[in-house]
Amino acid sequence: MESKHVLISVVAGLLSAMLSLAFVSGNAISVFFLVYLVPLPMLLVGLALGSRATLVAAGAGMALSFGLGAAGAAMFAILHGLPSWVIVMMAQIKTDPTVAKRGTDVEEELPGRKAPETNVPGLPERPRSYDVGAVKSEPSPDKGWFPAGSIVVWIAILACIYMVAASVFLGGDLRGAVVEYISRLFEIIATNQDANVRLAATDMLADFFPGMLGAFWVLMLGVNTIFAQGLLAKGKFNLRPSPRIKELTLPDWPSWALVGIAVLALFGPGEVGYLSHNMFVVLATPYFFLGLAVVHVLASGLRFPGFLLGAIYAMTLATGWFALVVGGIGILEQWVGLRRRIVKPQ
Repeated sequence: MESKHVLISVVAGLLSAMLSLAFVSGNAISVFFLVYLVPLPMLLVGLALGSRATLVAAGAGMALSFGLGAAGAAMFAILHGLPSWVIVMMAQIKTDPTVAKRGTDVEEELPGRKAPETNVPGLPERPRSYDVGAVKSEPSPDKGWFPAGSIVVWIAILACIYMVAASVFLGGDLRGAVVEYISRLFEIIATNQDANVRLAATDMLADFFPGMLGAFWVLMLGVNTIFAQGLLAKGKFNLRPSPRIKELTLPDWPSWALVGIAVLALFGPGEVGYLSHNMFVVLATPYFFLGLAVVHVLASGLRFPGFLLGAIYAMTLATGWFALVVGGIGILEQWVGLRRRIVKPQ
């Protein structure tokens, strides 16, 4: 790495650590939301300069996080540094170097299509993920790079690994630790509430609390990655073309893993069942992004696409539970191909 790139990476890592420290030490609600942006600087330098830059940034962030002790540095590395590096490292992989091009999309005639057929009426200009193979030798929508959907899947798997590791660290009693944490939290924020009500709420939340945290963690990393790539693409600093949400695909094997985890969640004893149903929530998160892909394709066929997209995003943010509906749409897309039925070549 060039010295100026090292300096940029160090500054990015220090900025990430400062955002993290501000969240830990601040009391204002405006400071609280800074934690959502902690991985952003590391993702920015990584997606522009490569995975080594992310490692340098993560190392600098860990060094500053030692202000909270070794535990603070370790948490920074586990929650922000490592996943940022994994995302950038995978994003750099070229699955087909002959097709992969650096930076933004280049207008080109698609292999297997004659020039007049390049833009099929009613379809995106680039081939859609659910349409790959419809034309002989048609390239993947990821244009020779490691698929964006697969990156989301592996981050979800990393969250599941963290969950299992936490259970082992706690002696196989993750639920007990979660109950204790939520109980203490309610003692602070709901001191005037009846004890029986707090107990019932604690028991209900504890069942899916690790899964909800894991799913939110995956979502925030995904949003930060999209934001970072978008900023870099505007300045043409991105190493790879920006994936299009309408073209997002997921590999087939996670859907079978989801079925297996669901069986364990239903019949697994004790801690195994508890981990399984929380892991199910986390592994279902990539299908939320796939559901958004279906929504974007559906909206593109409307006269006012922004209205539908705005309504979907607003309902998801306002209710939370609507994310389950979008995730269900994503699961249906994986199994039956909804996008193929929404828009067809003419």
